[in-house]
Amino acid sequence: MLRALEYLQVALDAHGAECAIRRELPFSRTGPTRLTLSLSLPGRATREIHLGVAGDERSGHSAVSLPPIDFLVTLTNWEDGTFIDWLGKTLP
Repeated sequence: MLRALEYLQVALDAHGAECAIRRELPFSRTGPTRLTLSLSLPGRATREIHLGVAGDERSGHSAVSLPPIDFLVTLTNWEDGTFIDWLGKTLP
């Protein structure tokens, strides 16, 4: 996962974006891992994007209400560049 986040930062650097990544911990440790990206571009307001990470689902339901996921990252859409393409279109 760390290598993937490093790659994401390199991709964001190409857009001149600053990025903070926060992992959201569900109250009852249920559901997929969720990441919140706080993105800022020069001269623009900071934007938060909520991601789910496929393959890390846990059974049950969380007692915490979380914002909807903007994009579900899977191994396939990570490796084929679909996620980075989507993110590039989302930044402007």
